[in-house]
Amino acid sequence: MKLPVALILFCGFCSASRSEDNSSAWICLPDEKALHSGDVFPSRLILHSDGSATLTMLVAGVRRDMPPLPKLQEGIQIKREQGSVTLLGTGQQMVFKKLPDWEKRFESASPVPQTKKEAIDALKKILSSDIGEMRLEELDALNGALGNLLRMAFDLDNPKSPLLADLGEHRDSSATKELLILFWKTLQKNPR
Repeated sequence: MKLPVALILFCGFCSASRSEDNSSAWICLPDEKALHSGDVFPSRLILHSDGSATLTMLVAGVRRDMPPLPKLQEGIQIKREQGSVTLLGTGQQMVFKKLPDWEKRFESASPVPQTKKEAIDALKKILSSDIGEMRLEELDALNGALGNLLRMAFDLDNPKSPLLADLGEHRDSSATKELLILFWKTLQKNPR
């Protein structure tokens, strides 16, 4: 998954800054167009008192921690106002604000699952039980629609993913298809 350059650069700035905002969470919500593109997700940045920062994205109801971020590059401007931090100069503008309701969403979201059982539990939270009414053959179409999102949310792009290892030799779309089949089987009252 590729993060927007602006977000990476902003996080580099935040990890180097020391201000009254340390040890607090800032939330960036993408606009509707960006959100529907599937490339940008709600993001939470926590600034720690030691100057470090933690970035988490909310992908399909799953809380995904991101890897360490690079330092701020030249040409990026940071505008601080009461209650917000805005990143400018990258061809886009990203505004991080204090949003307690979204902070609660991040806290209540499932972490990235490490096992098949955890993945099924996460799917129970984010997908409809109507999937149990589908025929097994219809899961291919569902995997086509949800596969990329589930790969991102469950970190299945990572060859070192514990979940991928728990699934066995599955790769790419076969891992998400296997998860959807396992989820479907848990919803079956009378297996077909």
